Amino acid sequence: MGMLILFLVLVIGGVGGWLARDSARAVGLNRHLTRATLWALLFVMGTKLALNRDLFAKDLRVFFAAIGSSLLLVAVFFTLFLLVDLVRGGRRGSSSTVEASPEGEGGHELTAVALNSGCIAAGFLLFFVLPAPVAARIPVDPIGEWVLRGLLLFIGFDLVWSCTAWICANCRPCFWWCPS
Repeated sequence: MGMLILFLVLVIGGVGGWLARDSARAVGLNRHLTRATLWALLFVMGTKLALNRDLFAKDLRVFFAAIGSSLLLVAVFFTLFLLVDLVRGGRRGSSSTVEASPEGEGGHELTAVALNSGCIAAGFLLFFVLPAPVAARIPVDPIGEWVLRGLLLFIGFDLVWSCTAWICANCRPCFWWCPS
């Protein structure tokens, strides 16, 4: 995948974000599409792991070491989030480093990790149970490239929209495109 193509996709997304800077509906849709595309990319990542099943079949210690290191990483981040919250006095104030989820107060970090891990596991398990000749015929790499391009498009949209919103909120008189 050429870097120029990726950059162009990001720029196209940015132009879309700038054109839709006044549309809350477009921003909400973009955020949902970003989340769904990220989950799809994680699913593809799981499928790519399963396509290397020979590595796991030869030595199960590699498989269990990967699972163990992933669980250790989750535990380390959970502990860090907990310590930051304890040091800063919880989530009640605006000084918290992580915003509360729209569904309720706190806990969304672990939910996000669980969902992301579930997407990887789903892709892995689906391709792991498929017979090797069937799994080999599925074009995982091109699908992954297109999903990555979609994610870049949505990230470009959100990046330019967020920057435009910040500039308009903080520097309104300086820029002609900001509404009065």
